Amino acid sequence: MRRLLGVFALGLSSLFGCTSLSDTEVAVPAELKDVSPETRAALLAALGAALGRQNVSFGPGLEAGAHRVTVLPPPLGPHETRSPSLPEQFELTLLADQCQAVRISTGAVIALPNVACHPISE
Repeated sequence: MRRLLGVFALGLSSLFGCTSLSDTEVAVPAELKDVSPETRAALLAALGAALGRQNVSFGPGLEAGAHRVTVLPPPLGPHETRSPSLPEQFELTLLADQCQAVRISTGAVIALPNVACHPISE
């Protein structure tokens, strides 16, 4: 049963584009090359899928050179006055020329196809 659950979890993680890094792979901190409409759409799609939400909005600070992306919680419903939801933050990394977002709260790695990143220059 435990083995079956492990296979199920692995299948779900590959379905949503989440991966984990092995000991031989090293991801480097990265930043966005640009924030064109295409880049924003690709970020919305990938991070929305990772969060299980269709309506995603970014917090302040999403600009070229950003190394952290903040996704705001869903807006309050018509009968809500407050919500315990908090913004989700993602750190951008680059692994083998592929831009990725690491969800800070869980450590999950989300592939960001069609998003251009480059290593942070120090």
